[in-house]
Amino acid sequence: MQAPMPASARYGSGLVIEPASVWGNGAEQIKLTDFSMISAPGSTWLPDVAADAKQQALTIPRAQRDDPPAHALIAANGDLLRGEIEAATKENFGFRSGMEELVVPRDRVKAVIWLGKPVDAQAAATPVPESPTEKLLKQKLEFQMSFGGADLSTMLDWLERKFPD
Repeated sequence: MQAPMPASARYGSGLVIEPASVWGNGAEQIKLTDFSMISAPGSTWLPDVAADAKQQALTIPRAQRDDPPAHALIAANGDLLRGEIEAATKENFGFRSGMEELVVPRDRVKAVIWLGKPVDAQAAATPVPESPTEKLLKQKLEFQMSFGGADLSTMLDWLERKFPD
């Protein structure tokens, strides 16, 4: 049996199977055998962040233009917190958000984003032409391939044959 699940419905990085009652029948125990799971090589799981929350968190308020936040923490549920990491241990992050100093447990943080300085509006208005290499590097390869025991040069040779330009 296969049960695909859209990314927007996934939370965390684990698997939970709950037997449930169907048509009034009682929930019964189930047994899994020969279970396997395939993840895309090289990809990491990050929580989905709502576009409006991301836009709001990454927009620097006018009052903070001179001293913008340096980091954004992303929680497993997609919550974002702007501020600055002041310390990090195996268990916690020391984090300053505005005037508040927080101790954030490391297991609550799924990703850290380093925020850049705000772009000058005049410099941003001048478009910089994109090089052919940059265009190729932005191209998304939409297939899955497995290289058992291959080295980097074998994979690069395969990529060059698949995408000659």
